[in-house]
Amino acid sequence: MSADLVYETPLQPFAVGGSSKEKTGKSAPVSSSSGFGIAVSRYGNNIESGWEAHSEATPDFSACERNGENARYIILSESVSYSISPTQYQDNNNPLPEQNEPVKQQEKSKPRKRKKTRLKTTNRKHITTSGSITHNGKEYRINNGKGKKDYELYTPILHKIIEQFQVAQSKWGRVAMLRIELHLPHNTQDSKCVTDFRHRLIQRLRRYYGIKDIGYAWVRERHGIGKAQHYHYALFLDGGKVNHPKKLTELARASWVRPMGGYNLGYIENAFYFIDNEKTALEAIYRLSYLAKTKGKGNRPPQAKDYQCSRMKG
Repeated sequence: MSADLVYETPLQPFAVGGSSKEKTGKSAPVSSSSGFGIAVSRYGNNIESGWEAHSEATPDFSACERNGENARYIILSESVSYSISPTQYQDNNNPLPEQNEPVKQQEKSKPRKRKKTRLKTTNRKHITTSGSITHNGKEYRINNGKGKKDYELYTPILHKIIEQFQVAQSKWGRVAMLRIELHLPHNTQDSKCVTDFRHRLIQRLRRYYGIKDIGYAWVRERHGIGKAQHYHYALFLDGGKVNHPKKLTELARASWVRPMGGYNLGYIENAFYFIDNEKTALEAIYRLSYLAKTKGKGNRPPQAKDYQCSRMKG
């Protein structure tokens, strides 16, 4: 009669000794001097008689062969023989998985991708590449870069500038318009510098010319990270009191330039327009439309603005 192969778990080694019977009356496996038990894997007659025949301790394998010539021995561990199954053996630290349950591999946590911080862009909904724009039923020619594909204009900025220009015409009849380009040495997180400039300039204009209402429009542009922003500024003044650019430019420079340097006015060809007829008005709007170009806009923090206009009422 053949018996199934008997498995045993590795435990502590022990010294050579005789057979030890448990309370059940059955003999435990025989141990060798190497620290392993000797168990019978197959017997010629039956397994019980095999255990009884070879229950005495033997110092070596030659003695075991003499006690039973039909027996085979394999070296196993000290513990009592039994077949290992998931339900019979559990390790508190590393429990065996169920037979039908796949072993789950520990998922490696993927490193979080750092989001690239981009400069916020707003006021981008209405763009035109046309060569003209209509405001309050009147058509104006605008600077569209002579039809270049990458030259676009923001229509909200165009409408705001033309609106203040028309109010100035209706209030004074004759309009003095001056374009200014403001440069500063470093980039700023807001446009407080241009707000301070406006306050200082308005005080000087009122003191020198005695004017009350002042129209203006400015846009902020920044061409690339690492560069400072600059401002394009336009003034709309009463042509009955202002008719020459020299003193007006001096007041603007005194309101912007600072003793430590870096704050200066850029050069603009034909920056002054004295508007008293329709032809000159159309030319002035064409020059002002340059302020609405998309290039350079949007490269700013959220709290800063791309443009601002006065709020004169007709």
